[in-house]
Amino acid sequence: MQRYLFHYILILIALLVVVGAINLFVDPDGRLRAFDKPGFNQIKVNPPPESRQGKTLGIQQCEHGTIVLGSSRAETGIYPGSKQFHARPVYNAALIGTSMREILSLAEFVVRNQKPQIIVLGLDFLTFNAQRDTADDFMDSVLNENQSVASLIKYALSMNTLIGSWITVDWNTTGVAKRCFYNGHNDRRRIRIDHRIAFDEIQTAYMRNSSLYGDFQLSQAHLDNFTRLAQLTVDEDIALKIFISPMHAVHMELLDEAGLIPALHTWKKTVTETVANINAQSDRQEPIVLWDFSGYNSITTETVPEAGSAQQMRWYRDSAHYRVATGDLVLQTLFQSTATTVNRPEDFGVILTPANIDAVLMREKQSAIAYRRTAPKEVANSRTLAQRARIPLP
Repeated sequence: MQRYLFHYILILIALLVVVGAINLFVDPDGRLRAFDKPGFNQIKVNPPPESRQGKTLGIQQCEHGTIVLGSSRAETGIYPGSKQFHARPVYNAALIGTSMREILSLAEFVVRNQKPQIIVLGLDFLTFNAQRDTADDFMDSVLNENQSVASLIKYALSMNTLIGSWITVDWNTTGVAKRCFYNGHNDRRRIRIDHRIAFDEIQTAYMRNSSLYGDFQLSQAHLDNFTRLAQLTVDEDIALKIFISPMHAVHMELLDEAGLIPALHTWKKTVTETVANINAQSDRQEPIVLWDFSGYNSITTETVPEAGSAQQMRWYRDSAHYRVATGDLVLQTLFQSTATTVNRPEDFGVILTPANIDAVLMREKQSAIAYRRTAPKEVANSRTLAQRARIPLP
C-alpha cells in the first residue's frame, strides 16, 4: 500500500512539474516572457483584456500614437476611435477601481515598452484617496515588480493557465491571434438603462465605500505620484493632455454632504500648482495644460429621468460615468479639434492656473447655490442617499 502511495505521489509530482513547465514556457498571461516565439506563443491572449495584465499586453503588443490613462470614467467615456485624436492608433489603458500609484506604474510601463506621442490623463479625486492603493489583479500583473513566489507557483500550476496555454499556442499557430485585437475601451455597460436606479446605486456605493468617498483622505503619496507621472512625460518628451473628469453634479452634493469640498479644492489647487511648477522648469514649447470639466455646468447638471422612464440621458450612464459623447467634447477641447458635429457649451471646461484657481473655485461655490435652487429634488435625493449610506449595514 505504501509503495502504491509512493508511486502515486511521484506521478502527481511529475504531472505538476510537466504542467508547470508547459505553463511557464508558453506563459499565456505574459508575466515572464522568457520564451516568446513568433508563430507559437508570442501573442498572449489569456488575460481578460480589461484586467491590469490585459492592459499591459495591449501596450506591449501594439505601437500606439496615443495612450489614455485614468480610472473607469476614462475607460468607458474616452473612445479610442474618436475623430478628435490625431496621433493614432489610440489605446485606452485606463483601469477600473484604480489609484494614482497604479496609474503611475502603468505610465512607467508605457515608456519602458514604447514611446507614444501623446498621453491623455483623466484625473479623478477618488484616485488620490489614501484608502486606495492597488487592486487584487495588480499584484499578479507585471506592474507589480515584486511578484511573490507563491503567486508565480499558483500561476504555473493553475488549470486556467494550462487552458490558456493551449489556446495561446493554438491561436498563434493558426494565425487567429492578433497583436492589436483590443483598443482598451470598456463598452460592455448596458446601453439602455433606468438612469434613476443607476444614479442612486452609484451614489450609495460611493458614500458607503471607504476607498471612494466613505472615508476619503487626500494622500500626499498619490499627489507625489501625479507629480512623478507629469515629470516623466516631460523627461520622455511625450505630450501630456490632462483633464479633471466631468462627474455629474450630484457627486458635488455628495462631497458637500460628506464635508469633502475643502479637500476637493485643496486637491485642485495642488494639482494646478504642480502643473505650473513643472511647466516653469521645462523648456518645452508646448506646456502642460490642465482642463477642469467638473463642477456645475451645462453638461454635468443634465436632468436625471424619473424611475421607470425609458428616456436615456445624452451625457451620462450614471452619476459617476459619462458617455462617449461627453468624452468627445472633452477630447475636442483638449485637441482644439474641429472634427465634431456638436458644439461644446462655453461653460463646459476651464483651464486651471495659479492665477485663476481661486476665482474658479469661488464660481464653483456660486454655481452650487444656483444648482440647489434649480434642482432641489435632485439635491435632496443625493443628500438623503449620502446620509443613509453612512448608517452601518445590519
